[in-house]
Amino acid sequence: MRKSLKALDNPLRLRQIGREVARVDTVLREDELGIHKLAESSASVLTDKGVKDKES
Repeated sequence: MRKSLKALDNPLRLRQIGREVARVDTVLREDELGIHKLAESSASVLTDKGVKDKES
């Protein structure tokens, strides 16, 4: 329990990671709404379809 309560090595990194996650969420939402389209590829990051195609 003490180990989980110790000070973080780099507390600023939590803020940076939170902002990066928000950026990714924004890009994905813009793609859903059709504002900006993500690049087309045979392997999708969000589904297993691309992985199954490559294995076949």
